Amino acid sequence: MTLNDSLFTTMTSEQWTSTILPKVYGSKNLHDITLSQPLDFFILLSSLHSFIGNPGQANYAAGCAYQVALAQYRNRAGLPATAIDLGIVSDVGYVIEKKNAGKKIRVQEFTRIKEGEMLALIELGIREPMLGHLVTGLDSNLDSSEFDATATENTPFFARDPVLSHLHYLRPHLKLQKTAEQITSDSDSNVAPTLSLAAQLSSSSSTDPNTLKSLILAALLKKLSRSLMMEPSEIDADRSLAAYGADSLVAVELKNWVLRETKAQVSVFDIMQSSSVNVLVERIVGKLVVEQGK
Repeated sequence: MTLNDSLFTTMTSEQWTSTILPKVYGSKNLHDITLSQPLDFFILLSSLHSFIGNPGQANYAAGCAYQVALAQYRNRAGLPATAIDLGIVSDVGYVIEKKNAGKKIRVQEFTRIKEGEMLALIELGIREPMLGHLVTGLDSNLDSSEFDATATENTPFFARDPVLSHLHYLRPHLKLQKTAEQITSDSDSNVAPTLSLAAQLSSSSSTDPNTLKSLILAALLKKLSRSLMMEPSEIDADRSLAAYGADSLVAVELKNWVLRETKAQVSVFDIMQSSSVNVLVERIVGKLVVEQGK
């Protein structure tokens, strides 16, 4: 496995090729050299991202998708092959090794696969050598009640894929609306409903910059905590995004989020060059005030 994460629009030929090599050429070489041998099984370790994709990893996802296609090709030719789309393995492998080395790895909020489960999947590929393709690791403990069904600010990037619509945590649109009794109960127990930033801004008649800054800052810190896999309390609004390891991928994600939630347009340059999170929020508020004054 070789990783060279980058947006596809800015990915270099070297980043594409060096990431493709182990998956595509490595798998094809094994296929070619064993065609004359009566193999009992042929297992390819792919990734869940071959199935759902992943922003910034088009090269890696493409290499893994090739492995799936190769396994299916072999099966049609009467040859054994199983490509296993592995999710996040919790106790061995790349993610845990990087974590132990003190490096922060951004991963989706999927239920982790244990080493024993991974070995059981490999055993299944040995016992049932014509399976072709196994997708694993899509389960999640995410609560669909946390999602805003209209803004979808907290939903995973693949949430709108109809192929995955059977997954319970991707179905916030089926969430029953609270009855009046439940709303009253929540009010009595001081439980405030979570509104998207867009909903908060539309329901607030205030044009006071300080009020706008307070709303946007709270929502932005929450958004950043999810993007950077950190607790909101760990993010200091007086520090820059670069101080927390934010890259161009995070900047593009934030740019789209700001536009969707506030209708204000900020550039990736604005986000990356802001000296602090507070300064970025002030830029957004400034653009909002200008728009409101038109």
